[in-house]
Amino acid sequence: MSPEEMLNQINVAKPCSADWDAMTGDEQVRFCDQCRKHVYNIAELPAVEAINLIQESEGSLCVRLYRRQDG
Repeated sequence: MSPEEMLNQINVAKPCSADWDAMTGDEQVRFCDQCRKHVYNIAELPAVEAINLIQESEGSLCVRLYRRQDG
């Protein structure tokens, strides 16, 4: 399975309502003052880097995930 296909399999169990635009940081990673964690925008990371980040964190990770309506 390619890294892109792996990313398409991601599900977010508990979506967060924190406002990405209110967080400090850049387009790849920002800091959330509500949960006190770094939030990674995996859409801005190369697919291989995003998969490595997810695997290294064992799924315990805050991410920004955007999925178009067509998948």
